Amino acid sequence: MRRVAIWIALSAALAPSLVSGGPLDALNSVRTQGCGGKPGVTARLVRDSALNEVAMRMSSGAALGDAVAAAHFHARLSTSISIAGTPDEKALTRVIAERFCADVLNADFERAGAWERGKDVWIVLATPFTLPQAKDAAAIRKHALELVNQARAKARKCGRQNFGAARAVALDIKLDRTALTHSEDMARHGHMTHRGSDGTSVAERAAHAGYKWAKVGENVAAGTPGVADVIQGWLQSPEHCANVMNPDFTQMGIAYALNVESEDGIYWTQVFGTPR
Repeated sequence: MRRVAIWIALSAALAPSLVSGGPLDALNSVRTQGCGGKPGVTARLVRDSALNEVAMRMSSGAALGDAVAAAHFHARLSTSISIAGTPDEKALTRVIAERFCADVLNADFERAGAWERGKDVWIVLATPFTLPQAKDAAAIRKHALELVNQARAKARKCGRQNFGAARAVALDIKLDRTALTHSEDMARHGHMTHRGSDGTSVAERAAHAGYKWAKVGENVAAGTPGVADVIQGWLQSPEHCANVMNPDFTQMGIAYALNVESEDGIYWTQVFGTPR
């Protein structure tokens, strides 16, 4: 997720009004016509009411990341523009073209929102990430297993620790249940952690699920919707990578749970185990 705040100036506020035309029309005019010697982008920015709220919050001093979270907009990509003292739409269009050309022509941005106070304007550009659905769980679990075993098939360095290639792990329904229990717990409380809200550890949760383990390990993640990105993130973290590559583990469970009202939106748990 990229969150970048770009500021020109902020001036004294007048009564706020929800933007229905001007700023976003100016944005799309620059976007489709091009600027800075660069051609325009075919896809127009779509107005989004949640991003109007983000812009409104920023007009009151909120940081972009905080405003995005408060509006429950799960952004894969976001940026903001603040322009003070533009007398009309023509002047606003000129300022956008001259100072924010690169952002406005970024085809990765899909949606926009804006808020006005007098002659000052706050604009937010963003692209939401798409959360997986419950019906996708089985396919995602299978894909996760493939990705993990592809990683284990090659020697790898996790931080300062070297690991040789390890044998493939297999999915285990009890470890899946363990992972889902913890993902749902994290989602319910909107907080990523290894410790359950009831104080349990992964070892205790696995035992509660009926898994008789000799060894167990856990990776967690939040805010990333794609399983491939989640696993890649774990592989880039020494401690998580060590779990993935641990040759002692023979089985795995993985699950996610959603809470669209939370800042992260999605919560992942991966549990490795070696049965007794």
